[in-house]
Amino acid sequence: MWSRAGLAAYRFTPGPGTVHVLGRDECPVRHVSAVLDHAAGESAGQCGPCMFGVPAAAEDFDMLAAGRLDHSGFQRLRGRLGLLPGRGACRFPDGVAGYARSALRAFGAEVDAHLAGRCTVGAPTRTTDVVAV
Repeated sequence: MWSRAGLAAYRFTPGPGTVHVLGRDECPVRHVSAVLDHAAGESAGQCGPCMFGVPAAAEDFDMLAAGRLDHSGFQRLRGRLGLLPGRGACRFPDGVAGYARSALRAFGAEVDAHLAGRCTVGAPTRTTDVVAV
């Protein structure tokens, strides 16, 4: 059941209550990166997690989407996402971190491809992968 009570059994929350259906030509890693970029600019900027943590996580996700994040950078991203919940003046950083961590789990194959410099949608991620015609 899609309700707070129904999702609680799975330790989920409905979050903001929005749904975005990815198109066949839409890369989920790039979509999540765009959402995190938006979130980094939407905080009230009243505490450290919103001023520094959310933008740092968004920057790491941008690098992942571009195929420029190595495995140590990926571990840094996961660490940052683990530090955000429960530390802000509000729940905004908790939601951002939960969204990003959920995306890393749900789109594991796509994340692995981006870590290898490929995109499952077919678009190259690294400029060295672009072939001139």
